[in-house]
Amino acid sequence: MVPTLDSADLAALARRALEQGRLAEAADAVEALLARRPEDGTAWIIRGVLDLQRGTPAAASEAFARAERLGADRRRARLGAGMAALELGESERAWATFETVAREHGDDAETMHWLLCAGTALGRWSALAERLEAFVARNPDEHAVRFALGAVCLRLGARDRAREHCQTLRRLHPDFDGIDDLERALAA
Repeated sequence: MVPTLDSADLAALARRALEQGRLAEAADAVEALLARRPEDGTAWIIRGVLDLQRGTPAAASEAFARAERLGADRRRARLGAGMAALELGESERAWATFETVAREHGDDAETMHWLLCAGTALGRWSALAERLEAFVARNPDEHAVRFALGAVCLRLGARDRAREHCQTLRRLHPDFDGIDDLERALAA
C-alpha cells in the first residue's frame, strides 16, 4: 500500500524502490501513479523498467511503446524498447532501435553500450566498428567504448587497430578493468 503522495513523489518512490530491488514497493507506487495519471509517459517508462526487472519483457515492450506515444523522453523510451527486444530474443529489432537512437544521440555512451549488445548478438562486427570508431573519435575519454572497440577490432581480425586502441587505453587509463585480457588476446 502506497501512502498518499503527489505524482512526483510517487515517481521518485518508484524509481528509488527499483534501484534498490524492492519490486513490490515499486509496483505499488507505479500502479498508484498510473491510476492517478494514466496518460503520463514518464510513468509508463518506469512501468517498463519494472517489467524488465520482473522478467516480463513483452509487457515492458508495450509499456515503452505507450510511453513514447504519450510523449515521454524518446531516448529513454526507445532504449527501454531495445532492451525489451533483446530480452525477447529479437536482436534485429533491438539493433534497429538502438541504431535509431545512436543516429539521434551519437555521443551517448549508454546507447553505444546497448548497440554493442545487439551487434554482438547479431555478429555485426564491421557495423559496430564503424559506429564505435566514430564515437571514440568524438569522445576520446570514453574508455569503456574504446575498450569495446578494441575487442570488436580484434574480432574483425584488425589486430593493428585493436592494438592501437589497447595502447591508447593503457596510456589514458592504465588500470582499466579488462585491459590485461585484451593485451593477452592481442599477444596470442
